[in-house]
Amino acid sequence: MSRNNLTYWAASKYWQLTNRTDKNRHQFYAGAKGLRIVTFHGTRPAEFADFQTIAQWCIDNFDIATPEDADALFAGEAYNADHDKLLITFDDGWQSNYQAAKWLAERGIKAIFFIVPSLINRTVAEFEAYHKANGITPYFTIKPDQPNDHENGLTRKQLDSMMQMGHRIAAHNYAHRNLGQLHDHDELVYEIDRSIDAVSQITGQPCLDFAVAFGQPHNLSMEACEYLRQKNLRTYMCFRGLNVPDQTCRFMLRHGFEYSHPKSFTRQAIHGGVDHTVRAQHMDMIRRAGTLSLASQTP
Repeated sequence: MSRNNLTYWAASKYWQLTNRTDKNRHQFYAGAKGLRIVTFHGTRPAEFADFQTIAQWCIDNFDIATPEDADALFAGEAYNADHDKLLITFDDGWQSNYQAAKWLAERGIKAIFFIVPSLINRTVAEFEAYHKANGITPYFTIKPDQPNDHENGLTRKQLDSMMQMGHRIAAHNYAHRNLGQLHDHDELVYEIDRSIDAVSQITGQPCLDFAVAFGQPHNLSMEACEYLRQKNLRTYMCFRGLNVPDQTCRFMLRHGFEYSHPKSFTRQAIHGGVDHTVRAQHMDMIRRAGTLSLASQTP
């Protein structure tokens, strides 16, 4: 175990022994229950067993939420369950996600797949060439020292099959560029509107869900944040936290799973025992984007 992973492991054990999950719930969420979200990226064959281990642990320890459960929070509905639920999501749209989609569907689970639509039906080389033809340098590029260290994007046929399984296809940044570095209106249109429009064409219905690439507060400029607010999209970040109406950020919080992390740390993070480490980021996003608002009650 590397020194860094040893630190993660030791911290997670300490937080478990000191009941940090309950402390965070009462300190940050007034003791409320809510929606937890975990996001995965690639699930290649060498990674698939680890994905299965964590996903099965989630299934065994949570009621698994549907995309519609998240929609209800965005719509202002109160969270009425007496325990947390957990939603499974994926970012990017790598072809290896198709196996994960089938594995989840076999267990009756519906996930959200936030895809980079310009990656669909393309290799990374084709994806890079497509954007460079538009004068854009995308995030995913062929690295000279690792020319074969890339998988392809999902195919359109696979997306159709995933939708038939009950999964939701949603939007990620169009070229996967860092929105924290983009301020110009045309650049935001390229990354956000093009992605939303392309996913709408793929699914045959309006796309209302968007996940911010990289997903940290610094990956969202003030202009990009306001642009997403004005479009009233169901927007997802990628730093951990519980989602509770009227208390937490308007943009949904998700734990980004990393294969390199010790499983004990991942379990603590999904349970909520690591929320205190990102509290400053969460408060920053509340200031910038507001909170998940409860719908007004009619007498």
